[in-house]
Amino acid sequence: MFVGITQQLCRDVDRIIYKMSRKELDALGECPLPLLTEQDVEQQIWGEHLPLRSMIPGAWKGSLTECGCTMEITPSSGPTTRKQVTIKFAIGVATPPGFSRYTNVVPVDDVPALGATKTWLTNQLDTELRWKLVESQVKSFLTNCKSLNEALKLYPDLAMYIPEEYIARVNEKKDATPKEASRAAEVLKSIDTDALRAAAVISRMS
Repeated sequence: MFVGITQQLCRDVDRIIYKMSRKELDALGECPLPLLTEQDVEQQIWGEHLPLRSMIPGAWKGSLTECGCTMEITPSSGPTTRKQVTIKFAIGVATPPGFSRYTNVVPVDDVPALGATKTWLTNQLDTELRWKLVESQVKSFLTNCKSLNEALKLYPDLAMYIPEEYIARVNEKKDATPKEASRAAEVLKSIDTDALRAAAVISRMS
């Protein structure tokens, strides 16, 4: 049966890709966030005022048990970005007067105790970017096809991202697809089909 490329089909494909990406992301587990000590982040919190810390009366200082922090993450491919995490402290950490956990965000790129956290965030970003590319390439290919029949004929592995009910309709009857040429074959040349296949396999194994 002839199955056209409809908005509903595209939305259903998006949902499948989202579920596959979530499965792989969920398999990463929770981000490891160890309890930090004051010594881990005192330079980051006090900055250039750290030498004055001992001179400031205790009553003037604030105290934190957790704090919003940012970490610079460089993915395998793509631009460097900053991710925000909330870190907690084993005991209250002294802060400069006026410091607030709600308005002050602490950069923690060079905190050794957060090495596992940075690795996890890098893996998360790599996975997110890879699935964004999958979504973009699948959508680009589909929208340049005249029908789902043509799409599956040109690229059979696309079936991994197509809901089963659409595959069943395509196989229900072998009607000829429209004879007018589409741009799908040209678009397919620009798509990393090995990466699309690998993404689907990784998601199923997650």
